[in-house]
Amino acid sequence: MMLRQLTEEAWILYLKILDIERKPDFSSEYEDRIYKLTDQAYFRYMRRRHALELHIVRELKRQTTDKW
Repeated sequence: MMLRQLTEEAWILYLKILDIERKPDFSSEYEDRIYKLTDQAYFRYMRRRHALELHIVRELKRQTTDKW
């Protein structure tokens, strides 16, 4: 579920970037904005992906210790 949400957020960011690039007066100012948006989204995605992986590992550990 959370992975699907992360994927949806990545697509939304991609569409925002495409929307910025379509502007007729596309300039280096917009280019800088695109890079900032991309960097922010990438690091946010990686943080959340890492948190999701840690959560899964904790759940698996908890399940295996509950069985014994």
